[in-house]
Amino acid sequence: MIPIQLQPEPLDFKDMVSEPGQRYLSEHPDTRPSRLPPYWTRILKELWEAYGGICAYLSIYFEYATGAASVDHFVPKSVDKSLAYEWSNYRLSCLGANRRKHTHKILDPVGLRPDSFRLNLCTGRIYPNPTMDVEYKKECQDTINALGLDSPICRNMRKKRFDQYCSNEISLAHIQEESPFIYAEIIRQGLS
Repeated sequence: MIPIQLQPEPLDFKDMVSEPGQRYLSEHPDTRPSRLPPYWTRILKELWEAYGGICAYLSIYFEYATGAASVDHFVPKSVDKSLAYEWSNYRLSCLGANRRKHTHKILDPVGLRPDSFRLNLCTGRIYPNPTMDVEYKKECQDTINALGLDSPICRNMRKKRFDQYCSNEISLAHIQEESPFIYAEIIRQGLS
């Protein structure tokens, strides 16, 4: 996971999502969060485009055509449904990471401290930056655990990408475009 910048909302966001969503909330204040109309799905492609197809949590590119794109409400609807239709609360997420996050309290990639996480490129293991203070390292580890960022599947994915780079199957520019966290670690570790 690396810091990301909040991208501007699409021009039609108010018409497509915000206004109908806020109107629904005002007309149906007792609706359970899980029953809110999913107007946010109307701008899923624009969200994917705004963030270049990079998952906010896994820091990898995924094709929109795979159907793996999802809108993560960073502050879950069950915590604050008034944010359900706010662009600033949306994070582009692979479906798996979004499902694992659920309502766990994690670090927000928007505003994340640079260099919060480190990566063992040979094994794919992700871990908190050991130079950070104890409390922040705990928040980093809680984020890793909640999102499953250090699962065997995620480790293998990162290791495979780095191995492909080392064997010249893919270029550093390709890594930068499709795996920005791996790229940042290659640069930080002086392996470019």
